[in-house]
Amino acid sequence: MIFSISATEGRRLPVVMDDRLAHMLEYLGLGILVMMALAGWGERLVAAHYTGGWLYGALFAISDEWHQLFVPGRDASVQDAVFDVFGVTIALMLVLVMTRDGGQR
Repeated sequence: MIFSISATEGRRLPVVMDDRLAHMLEYLGLGILVMMALAGWGERLVAAHYTGGWLYGALFAISDEWHQLFVPGRDASVQDAVFDVFGVTIALMLVLVMTRDGGQR
């Protein structure tokens, strides 16, 4: 989903919500999905899952901004990448809070 939105020409993108909020929500969803994939169903979440999830989200955000350099009407933005990483960070904090009961999902 994120890649296909990024591949859409800038003039064809509808303005649905604030750009910063959109970036955070996209990457919040990505962060949760990455955590689920790294931990597996019912596995105990450990520090490596959080570190790996955060690194994956951050690297994906950077690569996504780079990808937009090649899409007509789009550009790369450090600010967008920061909001992307912020969304991943929020996701990982939510997962941490929700799994406090002994680390089990």
